[in-house]
Amino acid sequence: MKMNSMNISLPQDMAEFVRRQVNQNYGNVSEFFREMIREKIKREVAGDLAFLESTGAAPRGPTEKEIEEILALQRKVRRARHARRV
Repeated sequence: MKMNSMNISLPQDMAEFVRRQVNQNYGNVSEFFREMIREKIKREVAGDLAFLESTGAAPRGPTEKEIEEILALQRKVRRARHARRV
C-alpha cells in the first residue's frame, strides 16, 4: 500500500506524550498515529450504527432461517464440487 507523508506540529507536552507512547508501545511515531486513526474510525462507525439502530434504520442481519438456507446451499455446492473431483 502506498503511504502518504504528513507533517504535524505539536505543543511540547503533546510531543513528549507521543514520544513516551512510542517508546513504550509502538515501533515508531507513524504506528502510533495510525493506531489512533483506526480507533477514531471504529468509534465513528460504532456511533453511526448506534444512531441507525436508534432510528430503526439499521440494516438487519440474516434471520435464522436465512442462515440455515445459506448453509444448506453451501453444503450442496461443496458436495457437488467434491463429486466432480472423485
